[in-house]
Amino acid sequence: MLETVILGKYDEILSSELVWLCTSCQSCLERCPQRIEVSELLVELRNLAAEKGRIPKLLLERAGRIAETGQSTPVSRAGLIWREKLNLSPIIPANVDEVRAILEATNFAGWTERARTKGNDRAV
Repeated sequence: MLETVILGKYDEILSSELVWLCTSCQSCLERCPQRIEVSELLVELRNLAAEKGRIPKLLLERAGRIAETGQSTPVSRAGLIWREKLNLSPIIPANVDEVRAILEATNFAGWTERARTKGNDRAV
């Protein structure tokens, strides 16, 4: 992937799902003898891909859930049972109004709409 960036093949890399696979765990940085911050590069590449409307469908679905519920993934019944068995505190629902305010302030709707209209005809 880095070679693709170095060679200036930006359209190829921004159309690839590879930029979306990083979990930002920083393991690559810890192992790299040159201390290359690959995850930082991937954040920039994701931003560029999103500006072009190239956001994976799964992320768009999760973005919709975040806007509706404040959570990207619903809490499973099994998860709730385990929390109770482990004496963990109940999950406090997100304040959806606050989440929507953040999404509005960051123009998140604009990013996701661009991806719906431009990017998904060539879904990542």
